[in-house]
Amino acid sequence: MGNNSFRLEWAIPKGKFEISLKDRIFLMGSCFSENIGLSLLKYKFQSLQNPFGIVFNPASIKLGIDCLFSQKVFQQEDLLFHDEIFLSLQHHSSFSNMDSEACLDGINSTLIEARNFIKKADVFIFTPGTALAYKYRKNSEWVANCHKIPAKEFERSFLNVQDCIAAFESVIENIEKTNPKANILFTISPVRHWKEGIPDNQKSKSILHLAIRSIVESRGNCDYFPSYEIMMDDLRDYRFYKPDLIHPNKTAIDYIWNKFAETYFTQESMDFIDEISKLQSSLNHRPRFPKSPNHQMFLMNLKAQIANLELTYPEMNFSAEQESLKQGLVPPVA
Repeated sequence: MGNNSFRLEWAIPKGKFEISLKDRIFLMGSCFSENIGLSLLKYKFQSLQNPFGIVFNPASIKLGIDCLFSQKVFQQEDLLFHDEIFLSLQHHSSFSNMDSEACLDGINSTLIEARNFIKKADVFIFTPGTALAYKYRKNSEWVANCHKIPAKEFERSFLNVQDCIAAFESVIENIEKTNPKANILFTISPVRHWKEGIPDNQKSKSILHLAIRSIVESRGNCDYFPSYEIMMDDLRDYRFYKPDLIHPNKTAIDYIWNKFAETYFTQESMDFIDEISKLQSSLNHRPRFPKSPNHQMFLMNLKAQIANLELTYPEMNFSAEQESLKQGLVPPVA
């Protein structure tokens, strides 16, 4: 008899450290870091993600971390004016604005929030997606985003393994100066950089793998989670991709999230996720007769569950669940 399994699954070992409900988690990197970040927020973890917007390569991640751990305040001279828009080459286009003051206000207010957060962060998660990086020719500085400015204004190059190691080492040293007990997690984005072409994308991912392996093997506070490998081998089928055949779809993201949770979360965290998932599912239920006594009793039971969760987890914010419940409850007759 042959192997009847249609997938290659493997046991991912428990991480070097655990993540608890009380941990503050900072994320930075590709769009996949936002997928993890959104799940963390959904399940009430204290987290902050991508204060510069999406960044893809180790040089850009280092640039952002250097900025966060310095006292830099962005000024007018840090902005470019292109296509009637003010923008920063260190930031995603979501920070761009037709008004320079509004652009700077968004950048600097986000910097302040992120600096306050990282002072007490317990876990830092970095999700590089490529080793391909760009320098702005006018000042020879690495950029995080080219903003569709003509390609001739940038120098395109692959970071080598030593470049990536040096960038990550700098990031870690910055963190350890402020948070000597913090844990650092690397995971390579499973999103393929199609514009690089398949061979260069694979070269890029391989460079990241070698650099991160060197870091993780030499540092006890650093670990690696195989989200890329899960996507490429365990979920080796285009049904796990969005229609662009590049980005993981919701099924894949949820699957990788569950693997991530199993690898790093404490049992208390897992129990809480299970409890809050059931509550959120119940709150999303749409009954045929919302004003019926049975449904109102159902909502009152949910209200009691939320009150109990607030007592058990006083550090958590359940305002979204309370608002959802409030919209469903019928006011008592006077």
